[in-house]
Amino acid sequence: MSTRQQRPRFQPNVTGPEGRDAANQRFRAEAATFGLVWQCDACAYWRPSDRKCSVGWPNDALDRPGAEAIGSDDVPLFCKAFEDVLA
Repeated sequence: MSTRQQRPRFQPNVTGPEGRDAANQRFRAEAATFGLVWQCDACAYWRPSDRKCSVGWPNDALDRPGAEAIGSDDVPLFCKAFEDVLA
């Protein structure tokens, strides 16, 4: 019998009953409505020269236009070190 793996509390399943694609679509609409910035190119720690994070955050999922907010495993792809360059 297999055991069900528990997701860490800091990685909640944020898709809800609607599913990942609908949740990502809703997030994109809300980001546009409220002017949310959350991708690497808007972060003070992003190095455009090599497209890497200067504090070492794995940014493969965040450094391209149109990136999803919720990954294929239903975990949010937000960076915990994000600091808005406009702040």
